[in-house]
Amino acid sequence: MACVLLHKYKNNYMKSYTPLLFVTVMFAACNKQDITPISKEDKLVALSAKQNNTGNIETRVLNNTLNYPWEILWGPDNMIWFTEREGRVKKMNPVTGEVILIATIMEVATTTNFNGLLGMAIHPQFSSNPYVYLVYNYFDAQRNYMEKIVRYTYNGTTL
Repeated sequence: MACVLLHKYKNNYMKSYTPLLFVTVMFAACNKQDITPISKEDKLVALSAKQNNTGNIETRVLNNTLNYPWEILWGPDNMIWFTEREGRVKKMNPVTGEVILIATIMEVATTTNFNGLLGMAIHPQFSSNPYVYLVYNYFDAQRNYMEKIVRYTYNGTTL
């Protein structure tokens, strides 16, 4: 089917119908079994954002003392895990806003507004593999500006 569409598209026959066909195929490819039920943790997040009597979602500031938060994840301990661009990994209690330092990566190099400690991923089977993956910029021995991914082990309090 793709070859036929490309051929007709090339001849300008299906040019105006291609986006409609794409959307139709995407909807047809999805079914109810693809939808993941809401987990207990997701319900906790949903409950923290409440609608007021006008139907609008109310928000509140949990903490306003963060320094360039970059990556934000919902952690396996129901805390908000995040990185700060200058090399810190922290987690925040979503109810109280209390921030706990998990690690400071001294090797992180920050020279502009768009580098430093860039990303974080938590292992999908964190309870049996307590790994946290970080990507960050650093200077090598020749002072070249580099980037790397490093796996850390979480011991329950620090990396």
